[in-house]
Amino acid sequence: MPATGPAPCVGGGGACGYFTSPVLDVGTYAIDVQQGIPLFSYGQFVGQLWEVFDDVYQDVGGLLRMAAPPPATVSADKFLHVTWSVDVVGTHRRYPQLIVSDKPSPVQDGFADPNSNTLLIQTFSGSSTEPRFEAEAFHGLVNGRPWQVNNQAHEHSFIDTDTWNANKASSATLQPVISIFEHAGMDRMTKFDAYISSSSVYTFVDGTPAGCMQYPTTGGFALTGQVSVTFGDVLYHESAIDEGICGQSHPYVFMHEHQCAESKRHWDDLGFKSGIDRPEWDYSRFPCTAY
Repeated sequence: MPATGPAPCVGGGGACGYFTSPVLDVGTYAIDVQQGIPLFSYGQFVGQLWEVFDDVYQDVGGLLRMAAPPPATVSADKFLHVTWSVDVVGTHRRYPQLIVSDKPSPVQDGFADPNSNTLLIQTFSGSSTEPRFEAEAFHGLVNGRPWQVNNQAHEHSFIDTDTWNANKASSATLQPVISIFEHAGMDRMTKFDAYISSSSVYTFVDGTPAGCMQYPTTGGFALTGQVSVTFGDVLYHESAIDEGICGQSHPYVFMHEHQCAESKRHWDDLGFKSGIDRPEWDYSRFPCTAY
């Protein structure tokens, strides 16, 4: 993919750039540079898209954004269906994302627009704190600043088995899904589906329902009309005790040995289609809960 120009570097350092192709528009932000070479690479292997990068230094989020060039549509009575497969082993400092925004690509730059509307779906956290499959829906800036890996919006959990019913006296009712961690593996792809309308989103993990969320009714969030679809990867200051990957205690042994200072993910089945009917849904088991 040919480079088309520099991207604004997060934190003012590192290598950044935009790249284009008929399939994906790519933006990289705050990428480490060693001996004049940016530590970012991508390629097709065994029918998948592989990418790897390293962030530039502490307290800076290295970011990869891969946007589909054609726009999608979100409406009140029809759904935008987005599907993607990715390996989800990660922590609270490295994780894959889906970003649907009413701003065009590059969506990372659109986070600075106070009138933007963004739906962000991601896996978050890791082995020491039970991982979540969650969404963030927000209008404009977050805490007065553009969204960043260290400036997250309030989340809504689809799967969070660690805290499900934590405040209830009885644990008789359990979340009717398995932990997202059970879908994870170093050589295992997890398939996600999101059905997105202008009022709600339905999600599936490996073909089974994960959760339904109604959008926030306060804060000005309104996602409708033409939107961009972006797939992303995050690596944020990984050496700062990254849940044992880079520290002395390391439950992720392979990542400790081979991926402490970098993020590497495999992607497949990337696609979307507008104008889809609402998916079949069991509201008794998976109520469409408020944000």
